[in-house]
Amino acid sequence: MNIMERIKSLLPHGEAKTIAELERDCGISNGTIGKWGVNTYSPTTNNLEKLADYFNVTTDYLLGRTDNPFPPELHNAKLALYDSVFAGLDDADIDALKQMAKHLRDKGNM
Repeated sequence: MNIMERIKSLLPHGEAKTIAELERDCGISNGTIGKWGVNTYSPTTNNLEKLADYFNVTTDYLLGRTDNPFPPELHNAKLALYDSVFAGLDDADIDALKQMAKHLRDKGNM
């Protein structure tokens, strides 16, 4: 997956946000991100940092150097939350909670 595909995958599916709106939100010059998609231009460090901060992912994820989008500290916090929520539950209860969470997430995307 190239950088343009990763950026598009990170855009909220419930919103019709365009690349131009993303550029405005991040303070990136109009048309800059589109140039990265044709592999003619490479993003600057500054623009990569802006996008990583905007999406709360690592620059390594945007560059395709890792498939884990989350910074290590966020990943560790999610694991701790997961452990505290699911501790002591059996598989059926965990599946029920996952289904409820999926329903809530899907409801928000309608």
